[in-house]
Amino acid sequence: MKSNYPIVLNVIGKKAIVIGGGTVAERKIIKLKEAGAHVTVVSPKVTGFLKDWIINKEIEWVKKTFETADVKHAFIVVAATNDNEVNFQVFQSTHKNQLINIIDDPYHSNFIVPSTLYRGKLTISISTSGASPALSRKIKNELSDKYDDCYEEYLDFLFECRLKIQEEIDDTVQKRKIFKALLNEEFLEMTRKSKYELREERFLALWKGVNKLP
Repeated sequence: MKSNYPIVLNVIGKKAIVIGGGTVAERKIIKLKEAGAHVTVVSPKVTGFLKDWIINKEIEWVKKTFETADVKHAFIVVAATNDNEVNFQVFQSTHKNQLINIIDDPYHSNFIVPSTLYRGKLTISISTSGASPALSRKIKNELSDKYDDCYEEYLDFLFECRLKIQEEIDDTVQKRKIFKALLNEEFLEMTRKSKYELREERFLALWKGVNKLP
């Protein structure tokens, strides 16, 4: 059996059409907006939360029932109504080069949205290929405890270190040694305890003693 090909998709500025204005559509729209997509919702009604976004011009609203022409120029299409016939009509209206997600219908979708944990630059996605979304959520909750909020700051620190190392060290072996040493648990613990000055001192010590690293 062939597996799905996992990707992290850049949708900044891309046209996203969401069919449906209920709570499920709301969740999809929030994630698309967070990712930088230009979102239009097509639905006779929308939730109060979405209405506030519409008033503030965060998203566009086409207040009507779905028609084929609504998805003509979309990069990504999400059908999130509670009417299976409408959702299937959305599927039939898309062309093969569009990204289409039909809620609770992986067979007619060419992509599915995994359960995802975000910690700043860290993204962990879990998918069961539509077999059990509940299991995906369970695993996400378990990972959430292990990779807590401090990982956002920790990864920012690792990113800044990486930029400095890439810029100032040419030797590939030395780079690898420092990158490996930065994953020592002590740097995470110093981050968790907000000991940022000590963390920087330890990094500089690694830098100066790179030739002594195993």
